[in-house]
Amino acid sequence: MGKEAPRLDTNQVRAKQNDWRELLIYPEVLLFVLVVAAVQYSANNFMESRARYILLLVGTCYGSWRGGKKTGIFALAMSGLIGAFFLTHQQFSLEIQNVQDSISLTLYFLVGGVIILFGESLRKERQRVLERERELLQVQTELASTNERLNQLLELRQRELSEIKRFVADEDIHP
Repeated sequence: MGKEAPRLDTNQVRAKQNDWRELLIYPEVLLFVLVVAAVQYSANNFMESRARYILLLVGTCYGSWRGGKKTGIFALAMSGLIGAFFLTHQQFSLEIQNVQDSISLTLYFLVGGVIILFGESLRKERQRVLERERELLQVQTELASTNERLNQLLELRQRELSEIKRFVADEDIHP
């Protein structure tokens, strides 16, 4: 008399798969941020302090697009930390003593926050549009089904009307 293992329904299995997929986005976004940071680091001497964090915003955009608000915030934080560690005047330290670096990092976080807000609003709007599309497809299917039933009823009524006309015609001829 062995105990049966609890069975998961398909919705629970899908939810668990989605949880794993959502978690796998974070390493992907971190890798993307690291690649962008490497490009920014190699271009740092050329750009100097004028656009110290500008390329790192691409990582924030990607994170926001790929996984939404949480992933965008993760990308913003990681790229900000990486930028502060590698791109400031005190390289390889998170201590920021230069006012220019402090202002640059603050502006970076503000612009990144705006990008995340815009990205999230676009993502929500897209979800609303997709939901409306699903509803419209369902209504269209129901409408097509109703139209088919109406056509069948119309054909039936036309046959009945034809029979009534024949009956009336036969009655008029044979009083």
